[in-house]
This record gives sequence, C-alpha cells and structure tokens, in this order.
Amino acid sequence: MKKRLLAGLLLLLALGGCLPKSAGWEIFRGNPQRTGYIKVNAPLDPQLDFAFKSGSPILCSPVVSPQNRVYFSNLAGEFFCLTPEGKTAWSYRGESPAYSAGLDSRHNLAVFGGGDYLWAFTLEGKLKWKFQTDAPVESAPVFTPEGNLLAGGGEGKFYCLSPEGKLLWSYQMGDSITSSPALSPDGKTVYFGTDDYHICALDLKGSLLWKVKVHAEVTSTPAVAPDGRLFIGSDNGELYALDSQGRFLWQLEAGSAISGSPALAPNGNIYLGLSDRGLIAVNPQGKILWKAPTDWDVTASPLVDKRGNIYLSLTESRILAFSPAGKQILDFKLGEPFYDYPPMFNFSSSLALDSEGRMYLGSYNGNLYGISGR
Repeated sequence: MKKRLLAGLLLLLALGGCLPKSAGWEIFRGNPQRTGYIKVNAPLDPQLDFAFKSGSPILCSPVVSPQNRVYFSNLAGEFFCLTPEGKTAWSYRGESPAYSAGLDSRHNLAVFGGGDYLWAFTLEGKLKWKFQTDAPVESAPVFTPEGNLLAGGGEGKFYCLSPEGKLLWSYQMGDSITSSPALSPDGKTVYFGTDDYHICALDLKGSLLWKVKVHAEVTSTPAVAPDGRLFIGSDNGELYALDSQGRFLWQLEAGSAISGSPALAPNGNIYLGLSDRGLIAVNPQGKILWKAPTDWDVTASPLVDKRGNIYLSLTESRILAFSPAGKQILDFKLGEPFYDYPPMFNFSSSLALDSEGRMYLGSYNGNLYGISGR
C-alpha cells in the first residue's frame, strides 16, 4: 500500500513538470512543451467583453504577457498589442501577411513571423530587430532556457536566433515547416513536423538527432509529456506517440485530418480536434476514451484549464467546452459565421487564456475577441 501511495505521489510530481512556473500564455499552446494546459479556470458562463476590429483576417493565435496584454498579428502584416480591455496599447505595420507570435518576457521580446521576416519588438512596442528568412514563417516561435529563439520557415529551414536577432545556426530540412517547435522537458531538444512527411528532433546546437517518416504532411505541433514522450498528428488523421529517441510507441487512426495540435491534461490524457467535426480523448496508451461531436470542423487546437475542462474554437464562430468525461458544458456563439473567406479558415486561430481567466481568440473576419466570465 505504501509503495502504491509513493508511486502515485511521484507520478503527480512528474505530471506537474508540464506546467510553466507561473500561469501564463506567452507562446502558442501556453508553454515550451506545447501542452495546451494552463493552471487557470476558463469561463463557464462567458460573456463577450470586446471585439477588436483589426481590419484583416487573423490566423495568428494570440499570446498574453505577464501583465495580461494580448499580442497578435493579421494578414495585412500588422502587429498589435491590446490591453485586457481591448484597447490598442501599440501597433506596427509590417510588410506582408503575418501568421504567428511569441513572447519572451525575460528578455522583453515580442516576436512575430511576418512575410519573409522574424520581427522582434520590446513588449512596449519598440522595434529591436528583424531577421530575413528565405520564405514566410508560419511556425510560432519557442524560446530556449537561454533565451534563444527557435522557429521553422516555409522553405524548410529551421532557425536558431539569439535574443539580439543574430543567427546562431540553421538546419535545412526537405520541405516547408508549418509545425511549431516544442522543447523537451529538460530544454535540450526541439521537436517539430515537416510538410515532407517527417517528425524531427534537433539538439540546441543544430545537429539532427533523429528524423522519422510518416504517411502524410505534419502541420500539427507536437505536445511533449513530462517523461519526454511526444504526441503529434498528421494530415491523414494519424496520431503518433514517440519516445524521446524517435521510437514509435503507438499509432492511432483518428479518422480524419488533424490540423490542430494535441492538448495534454495533467492526468496524461490527450485531447484532439478533428476535421470531421469531433473532439476525441485518448489515454496515454493510445486508446480512445470518448469522442464528442462538435457539429462543425475543428481546425484549431484545444485548451485544457485548471478544472480539466477542454475548450476549443470551431470554424463556425463558436467556442465549445467539454468536461473531462466528454460531456458538453458550453456552447458560446460569438456571431454569425464569416463566409466571405472559406469557412474552413474562420478560426485557424486557437484560444489563449490570461492569468485572470479571460479568453482571447482571433477570427478570419478580422476580429480579436476578448471573453470573460466566472
């Protein structure tokens, strides 16, 4: 009995390792392991606080500073910082469509992927540097423990830059990198997918550790568990579990394309949105626990809050939430779907949550929504 209690305690401590040191959403998926989990309660009784009109479609998933300011970009190439109330703190007009954002508050950096550049500003909006890439950067940056920036480019090149914008190294892969990189729990390895059907691992000196072939493009972002296992989906609907050495642990046929990224709960369960209008829950051994219908395509990535509830945005301008058991507990409509653009892109942006439980979401209609509640 004592051995079982001790084992349970050690497991809980290990699972706690996936949490950031403090609640926050400074980068896509909330933390360097891209788990999509935050130790904050999201609203169960939401209300729309604001709809900020940016003037152009937003594919960028917003990120939030420790001061709860919201950073994002749009397809007009504009970069924005909003207050929690939805007022413009600052904005900057870039040169071409922008797709991604990430913050490193330790080095006072807000970084955006826009056109053939990575742009870096202070959190207050002063341009620090811009680095030219060989093709547009859709991959959202992640930051190493030393503060170096890692991101993939549309030409298949993976970049490592210093906080000052100096190229430290690059590695040429075979095709575009749309997948956003995730770090191992010890911060020494970076994982990502490629459009030429590979899942890859590099060390932080730029050496290839391993590369494995799968059956379709990998635009999904990996989620990394505290024990080093990574979970990632592919465009043909397969979910893969690999160990830190690149060995396949299991493979699951999810049934339809996986555009978004998996979310990991502290109990080890994996949540994944599907393009055939569903959300699935999978246990750490690769068994489907439940599938909940969503009535519309899911192309964004789920978020797991402190209660263990799963939130996701739909391409039909709605936010749904489910209990850990798969019961739907929320259906929040933000407005009529925006059909001037293909509806499958209506919510490519994924939800972000600030330290006070406010949700933020970008839309293809050009609005950045702020949502609060209890």
